[in-house]
Amino acid sequence: MSSIHNDVSGLIKLFRFKKLQSLHDLTLAIKDVSDRKISDNMVYNSEDVLEILKDIEMEARRVVGAELMHHSHTTVLVARQYLSQGELSGVDLKLKLPELENRTLLDEIKNLEDSLFPAKK
Repeated sequence: MSSIHNDVSGLIKLFRFKKLQSLHDLTLAIKDVSDRKISDNMVYNSEDVLEILKDIEMEARRVVGAELMHHSHTTVLVARQYLSQGELSGVDLKLKLPELENRTLLDEIKNLEDSLFPAKK
């Protein structure tokens, strides 16, 4: 396997781990709201339910927002690292930003991730 393939695979593994960690954090945040706001002995009216849903939304936004920020910062650091390495090697690398939204290329990465982590049956 090529060095590029190994690097891409390593990034996929890192981001997959972070995604699973974030989903776990989201589950814990929702459970925390549930534990604080919901009791078996209570009867809830629509106003109570809306307040609970609002709290869950706020927690979800907090967890997801933090993860998206971390993910974007990590992605920028990866790009900066490669651009710096290219510059040190005398190679002028350019980012092709439109390719970041290229559905075909994104599907290729998804297929690579699927091959690295086959669905469990």
